[in-house]
Amino acid sequence: MKKFEISSLVGEDLYEIFLYFAGILALNTYDELYAEIQKKYENLKLFPESGIPVKIKKYNRYRWILIDKYYIFYTNQNDTVTIQRIIHTARNFKKLLEENL
Repeated sequence: MKKFEISSLVGEDLYEIFLYFAGILALNTYDELYAEIQKKYENLKLFPESGIPVKIKKYNRYRWILIDKYYIFYTNQNDTVTIQRIIHTARNFKKLLEENL
């Protein structure tokens, strides 16, 4: 099993998601989404190649999985899987991934 890390930007991403759901009074939806994200994290530990590679050369070190309307971007390097970002599908993921480069 691989080591597992979460980048500091993921905390910010989750906080933004929380604020969105809190604003529309749908905190149970946030809890469900967070539980699904945790399940996917566990799967990635066992199957780190299960995500789809990003096909853009500049971002080709990333893989992604989809949970509801959110991309989970991660890297799989050496013995470590690192969740890099959680980004809503309506947002410009290229611009947000730039913060990781």
